[in-house]
Amino acid sequence: HPVMVWIHGGAFYLGTSAGYTDVSSLVSQGVVVVTLNYRLGALGFMAHPALSSEQGGASGNYGLMDQQAALRWVRDNIAAFEGDAGNVTIFGESAGGFSVMSHLAAPASVGLFHKAIIMSGAYGLDVQDTLSLSEGKGQSLAAAAMGIVTGAGGSACDTSTVDCLRSLPVGALLGAQMTAYPRGPVPSVDGQVLDASVRTKVWAGTQHAVPVIQGTTRDEYRLFAALNELGGAAPLTADTLPAAIEGLGLPAPTAAFLASMPYNPALFDNNASFAFGALGTDLVFACNGLNAARRLSGHGQAVYSYEFRDRTVPEVLPAVSFPQGAAHSAELQYLFDMPRTLNAEQ
Repeated sequence: HPVMVWIHGGAFYLGTSAGYTDVSSLVSQGVVVVTLNYRLGALGFMAHPALSSEQGGASGNYGLMDQQAALRWVRDNIAAFEGDAGNVTIFGESAGGFSVMSHLAAPASVGLFHKAIIMSGAYGLDVQDTLSLSEGKGQSLAAAAMGIVTGAGGSACDTSTVDCLRSLPVGALLGAQMTAYPRGPVPSVDGQVLDASVRTKVWAGTQHAVPVIQGTTRDEYRLFAALNELGGAAPLTADTLPAAIEGLGLPAPTAAFLASMPYNPALFDNNASFAFGALGTDLVFACNGLNAARRLSGHGQAVYSYEFRDRTVPEVLPAVSFPQGAAHSAELQYLFDMPRTLNAEQ
């Protein structure tokens, strides 16, 4: 049977395959489905000069290495589960989707899969760090973790050494990781696992040339607008919308352009959150995804694109002041058997 290997999302610091273990609907269509876990956050993606020195000049990207180890296991063992090791599709959403893109670019991933499905995953094209930048973040993270240790009465050590880094409690590393990765880490260009950025390879046509499905949801960024409200922020208004847009961390020319554009409430059902969601959807997900699909197809490989736009989908998060619509990750309940009820049309 064809094999599908699922890589879960969660901004590379959250999540687990445990939420995707009921794959009955997919299996009923004649495929073998494999789900996997991989190291996350500081434990999965922290680079550091001391680690690089020990590990042949590169560090970080351990989470991607875990995924590659799982794919090698599938190659070597899936026949025992009636799976075809020569017909493996990797698929993932959000950070899982960018993981799929990373494997398209990673030299050691060649031959471990034969098709790829990228779901809301192209957001990482603009935010990959070089090894030196990633190591700098790792140094900041280690210092913050040591501050947690000494603040709790523990003994300090020199965080420029491997022994000290390995002595740091897991809890301190996890407690400090958001100081280095406020929106979660992204696989870095370490020179080994990734010898160039995903964007560089896709734009040049030097990625692994396999058939690709690439897509996004109609209202991706409404999820993040909803998370802001659930975190205690007031519902957006025409007056507070500019500050929310500024918080997206846009490049200066983009921010200046948007500041010059009047907000027309009538275009967004008089709902500032809809406007914020539309902007974030295009800026972070849809435009990156469309550009990636165009580049991939321009190199002659088969590319299929989709937009998930069912706005009647059950909401992913608790109710907020606006309908969440086809938000980021909303389509997952159509693929996996989750504890939500879909009507016959859905």
